[in-house]
Amino acid sequence: MEDDKLALERILVLTRNVLTIPADPAEEMRTDDEASLHDRLIMVMHLSGLEDLLLFIASSDTTKEYCLHLLELVSVMLRDTSGEVLAKTEATRNEEDRVKDSKALAALKTKEKELKRIQLANQATSR
Repeated sequence: MEDDKLALERILVLTRNVLTIPADPAEEMRTDDEASLHDRLIMVMHLSGLEDLLLFIASSDTTKEYCLHLLELVSVMLRDTSGEVLAKTEATRNEEDRVKDSKALAALKTKEKELKRIQLANQATSR
């Protein structure tokens, strides 16, 4: 268990160190609308599922000693993004999607209530 904790901490530190490598726009030679190397690295982390692992580590009680590493990782991941851009970024959904989702949620609630009613009826008849 101690070896696993040490390995996890090393992985978090390595990830942080890779993300802190400074960008060199002159050497990247990219167009204005092209993603930077930092952005591409974060996209690869997303596609590989590393961000899900980081979220699991952050929410687990057994790994709470890594919270400062995780906080630092999030800070480094968002280093090139201004607070204004983060505040404006939201998942925009149209009204049609919201209505569809609320109908689906209502249907699930109704189905769950019906299942509970059937289970209670089965328990009452078995007694």
